Amino acid sequence: MDSEQVVYLGESKNMRARLQSHRRTYKAESLSASWVLMEGTLPLHLKERETDLIGALYKQTGQPPRFQYRG
Repeated sequence: MDSEQVVYLGESKNMRARLQSHRRTYKAESLSASWVLMEGTLPLHLKERETDLIGALYKQTGQPPRFQYRG
């Protein structure tokens, strides 16, 4: 994957497990990740933030994150 390409936006309570899962799923030798801790935030606000970030990326690039809507 292109190291500058956003492939997924989401949330997790256990980042280590989440990144290991993505690494296995996408058969990636390495992953780059960034995150923000939002302790005490209501779940609905976390989903709203995720949706806003996906929308902003779509507005900028014309595409959602590559693996956001697999399935």
